[in-house]
Amino acid sequence: MVAYTMVSLWILSQPIVANPNPISLRAPADTVTLAPFEFREYCLEMAAQDAIRYEFQSDRPVAFDIHYHEGMKIAFPIRLSGITGHADRFVADADRLYCLMWTNQSLGTSTLTYRTNAP
Repeated sequence: MVAYTMVSLWILSQPIVANPNPISLRAPADTVTLAPFEFREYCLEMAAQDAIRYEFQSDRPVAFDIHYHEGMKIAFPIRLSGITGHADRFVADADRLYCLMWTNQSLGTSTLTYRTNAP
């Protein structure tokens, strides 16, 4: 119980790191650093049946998803958690803005290297 309380207080004492612009990944490939629980997105306009290949590696577990917004609703065609790497192909089902998002799930800083074949 004491250890749980100490860890909880330590988490609460950590600075909250927020990216002022969540769509900060401008390049189709890069290496970025993610603070604990920080997220980054790479968004792109896709037409129906457009396909992209993507891959990434991280030195700590991350959550990864591909999502899009429909009004106030967020849909997740792909959603993975607790992984350090993944590669696949994604095909859009409709014309819309799709976002690839990575979230550091650990208490330590993570290094993420990603690549897409997006323009």
